Amino acid sequence: MSLHLLQKIAGHAASRTTERYLHPDQREVTGVSDKQSNQLRSRSGPALRVVGE
Repeated sequence: MSLHLLQKIAGHAASRTTERYLHPDQREVTGVSDKQSNQLRSRSGPALRVVGE
């Protein structure tokens, strides 16, 4: 979920306020990084698409 969507849901005026409450764990960071790396290495080249739904 994007930071901006979380910010809107929480009713925060500034994204910095929302960021204080976000604490991604290392597995989540690694998983997103791996998905992005695989996408960029695809035969058809980089493409924009929703990942992880």
